[in-house]
Amino acid sequence: MKTIAAPSPGSGRTVSFQGTSKVRPTEADLSGRDRLLRNVVASWAGHLIFIFAGFVLPRMIDREIGQTELGIWDFSWSVVNYFGMAGLGIGSSVNRYVAKYRGTQDTQKLRTAVSSVFVVQLIASIMIAGLTGAATWAIPAFFSDRLGGYHVTAQYVVLLLGLSLAVQMAFDTFRGIITGCHRWDVHNGLNAGAHALTVGAMIWSMLQGGRLISLSAVYLCGSLLTELIRVFLAFRICPLISIHLKYFSLRQAWAMLKFGIKGIAAGIAYVVIFQATSILIASHMGPAALAVFSRPASLVRVLENMIAKFAMVLTPTAGSLQSTGQLEELQRLFLQSARIGVFLTLPGVIFLIFLGSPILEIWMGAAYGSGMIVSILAVGFFLPISLQSVFSILTGMNLHGRVGLVSSLVSILIFTAGAWVLTLTGWNLDNASVLLAISFSAGIGVVRPVYGCLQLKIPIKRFLSRTILPPLACGLPFAACLGINRVFIIDRPVVSTVVGLVTAAVILGPLYWRYVVPDSKRITLRSWIRIPFTCRAKPASDVLN
Repeated sequence: MKTIAAPSPGSGRTVSFQGTSKVRPTEADLSGRDRLLRNVVASWAGHLIFIFAGFVLPRMIDREIGQTELGIWDFSWSVVNYFGMAGLGIGSSVNRYVAKYRGTQDTQKLRTAVSSVFVVQLIASIMIAGLTGAATWAIPAFFSDRLGGYHVTAQYVVLLLGLSLAVQMAFDTFRGIITGCHRWDVHNGLNAGAHALTVGAMIWSMLQGGRLISLSAVYLCGSLLTELIRVFLAFRICPLISIHLKYFSLRQAWAMLKFGIKGIAAGIAYVVIFQATSILIASHMGPAALAVFSRPASLVRVLENMIAKFAMVLTPTAGSLQSTGQLEELQRLFLQSARIGVFLTLPGVIFLIFLGSPILEIWMGAAYGSGMIVSILAVGFFLPISLQSVFSILTGMNLHGRVGLVSSLVSILIFTAGAWVLTLTGWNLDNASVLLAISFSAGIGVVRPVYGCLQLKIPIKRFLSRTILPPLACGLPFAACLGINRVFIIDRPVVSTVVGLVTAAVILGPLYWRYVVPDSKRITLRSWIRIPFTCRAKPASDVLN
């Protein structure tokens, strides 16, 4: 087998990505830094489909089937999401190892990595199918009285959604191959297109009289078709891969499994706490109450997923930079990405704090317009959402295990103590929101950034001054205006929301243009819209570095 020498880390010319200097070899940049901006934009564009579907589908279920069955749909997903832990997070290791071995151009290790993971994930898929069967059998025994007579429907929905998850797990290796090649545009394009078609088919099924079981069957068929297309695209994008038992290595599988276990230890707080909250609300307050609670939570998750799309593309890049020993580039990437994450998150958080209730009322109706729930969740999830890039970079450096486990345990312990108190004193939706907010803010939002700074030798004071304080200063005028808006237009949700959007454009537009958009991008944008004046703003490189 012909061996190709990897390009020297120091070769090539220096270029800039949003104020961060980087090295671009004469050959293609296998670290993926030259595709970062493109990948982020593609991720956001694709995720718009998920956001739109996330608004339309619950509204359609509520209107066509009913609020209680919407709660059953949320409950069933809460049960099924636990099964994903059976994969032990090994899928998260694929894109890192694919990027790493492509970066060093080691074809043999590349094939060994993907073949080893594929075998492990097939076993995990079988385990998920078994857990699905067990949960389907157990639902009547534990929830027949608490689901208001809908336990049989919940059984079938859990069965079909669980099988969908098993299918996705079986083919998850190919997801990592595509993203490990830095083709997030293809990855998100496939996900968005397939999800749009699947949701469209689900809505058509409802309009024809179908109920939750029909929706779940459509989702299963859509998952199977999507994964088959993903396999085809993975082999087209990375023709060097070959999946075969002869490439299977128990040692490689164990190394990647250990990497994945670190990832799932980090994400276990999200799975355990969110799903436990849903199940406890449905058990103590009924499925209809869960439907009301899930909608504000979904608004916060929309914001979280948007920032996650930005953060996810950093994992393979951080792995490539670490493998070539570029510590200074990692430090710059760490600070810059955290700063951008806070800048991107803050407007959404402020908007949900003051105008979350009008949005819920416009979206789902007056029965869902609880003002406090969405405000509490938005405040509590500000740090966990905005600093997701910190953990993505630590994951790329394979430093995410210990901090992921510790931060998850902190959150779970706080949640467990609070849930015990609420069980004694009585559950309500506001208290459940406060418990979620405190649990995640303390564990995920504080522990992980502090650990990241220590590992990369970045002083905490420098981290705060570069990443947190400038966005907060820009956000204060916007928050003051939305507060006034909320006081004087409280009974007119549509007008209040429109005024809030206009306020965001008027106040945040100039500030973000000056302090967030890099000089090079400002010049490019001005050339597009033919503005005949020279950029006089403070250089973004001075702000971001």
